[in-house]
Amino acid sequence: MQHSEESEGLIMKYLMFGEMMLRLKPTGFERLFQNCELQATFAGSEANVAVSLATFGEDAEFISVFPANNIVAKGALKELRGFGVKTDKIVTGEGRFGVYFIEQGSNLLPNKTYYDRQYSSMCLAGPGSIDWDEALEGVDWLHLSGITSAISESAAALNLEAAKAARAKAITVSCDLNYRGNLWKYGKEATDVIPELVRNIDITIATESEIKSCLGITAEWTGKSDGADEFPAEKYLYLSKKCMEAYPNLKYATLTLQKNYSADANMLCSTIYDGKIFVKSKELKSMNIIDRVGAGDAIAAGLIYGLNHYEDLQDAADFGVAAGTLKGSIIGDFNRVEVEDVEGLMKSGDSVEQKR
Repeated sequence: MQHSEESEGLIMKYLMFGEMMLRLKPTGFERLFQNCELQATFAGSEANVAVSLATFGEDAEFISVFPANNIVAKGALKELRGFGVKTDKIVTGEGRFGVYFIEQGSNLLPNKTYYDRQYSSMCLAGPGSIDWDEALEGVDWLHLSGITSAISESAAALNLEAAKAARAKAITVSCDLNYRGNLWKYGKEATDVIPELVRNIDITIATESEIKSCLGITAEWTGKSDGADEFPAEKYLYLSKKCMEAYPNLKYATLTLQKNYSADANMLCSTIYDGKIFVKSKELKSMNIIDRVGAGDAIAAGLIYGLNHYEDLQDAADFGVAAGTLKGSIIGDFNRVEVEDVEGLMKSGDSVEQKR
């Protein structure tokens, strides 16, 4: 980590594990079933990260459990392959393809998400559903999400099995905690499950609220910032240190920071702490957001890319927040921007010039 692949002649192989879903959304800003049209696209936190990394030119693979001979699953495979994401390691199992519905918010009406994932193939999967010794062959980096641990107790066990298998092979493991309160319905809270997962990974990616919801760690920081920044560095350094003290196995603790002004305007920031050095990215404000879903996954992919392509942690943090900010201008869950787009925003700040 924190090296230039080009300079060292290395090619990183990334493997993302999680559930992919069908996303159904009314046209424009309409409510569900306000008319008879629903736009069908594909989504899923880990798949979003895979697509971003592939679009950045990386060697990205996605692994999951899909239903066999399912027309929606076939469409998802075709979509991933179209972005250059490898899908050969996906296995099949009992169940169905998960679905989620979304209503796009505007002004002071927030986005609303409704899940239909019960009895999906990933929900029914468990330890032994995937041969991790085979799946991790040749892999340098495994990316997980706390969402998999939320959908069912068996899926949580499979998620932990993946982390432990990768750790045994000295493969770098990152995990976006991705707390989804509406999914934790099998009798356990996130704080009962996620801590054990985090003890088996190298890098956390999380918001301040997710650190509290998943790990029970809060930023009981009472100091004052000397600057006028929306996100005081001192506070988030304090929180990052608390995470690393609680989980000494971590090599990096990263934070995604967000302030919402309305459903279509926000400010984003990211931080990275490696136990010695703490950096905070630029604070980037977006107005007139087209689709904010997937911005956190875009930041996660940006941070992963940045940690492996820039010597300077500051550049890695800035790349992450720039990737997430650009996602707000892309319709759908997938972030369809390339490295030059992200680096362009890194250099320009928040100004926009036509490219001709």
